[in-house]
Amino acid sequence: MSLQLEKVHLIACNFKLKDSKDCSYSLELKHYESQESSRNDGFEYTALLTFNIMSRVRKPVMAFECTFALGYKGDEEGRKRLKEHIVVAHSIPYLREFVSNVTMRSPLPVLVIAPVNAPELWREYCKKHSKEKFA
Repeated sequence: MSLQLEKVHLIACNFKLKDSKDCSYSLELKHYESQESSRNDGFEYTALLTFNIMSRVRKPVMAFECTFALGYKGDEEGRKRLKEHIVVAHSIPYLREFVSNVTMRSPLPVLVIAPVNAPELWREYCKKHSKEKFA
């Protein structure tokens, strides 16, 4: 079985400070889009994930959304094992690092994303967007 996360790119970021001093957050997977292609030796899979860091926060201290692209390659056995919630789980460490680095350079306290239940985040996304693919 061959499955490899080949690349991770930050595609876009929207970060804007507001007046509030309360630095709480609520993470939402706002958008998930994927594209797959076949190769002679297996497949390539690219997923775009947009996260809203301030989702459901009453008076957010900032607007903060970012989009990552994750690229995979592998064989057919690897493709069978690559599920959307796994891609979400792979993206979280990059999201966590990026959010901490950006907020570290702002006049706010550093925002550290707590451990995330990726299957649950994927289920919430599917429910909100009426998708049938639950983890």
